[in-house]
Amino acid sequence: MNSKTRTLLREIQLKIKSPITGQKEFINENAVIDYAVKTVYDLMKQQKII
Repeated sequence: MNSKTRTLLREIQLKIKSPITGQKEFINENAVIDYAVKTVYDLMKQQKII
């Protein structure tokens, strides 16, 4: 993973807060990656790419 991607991951992890609790939405970088992959997969499935 390159440094730009890691920087983006950290930024997402630090800035995104849960609207319910007000705490961090993602506990670590892996949680951000999991969410991103699931979101991309859902979009691709919706567009019937996969």
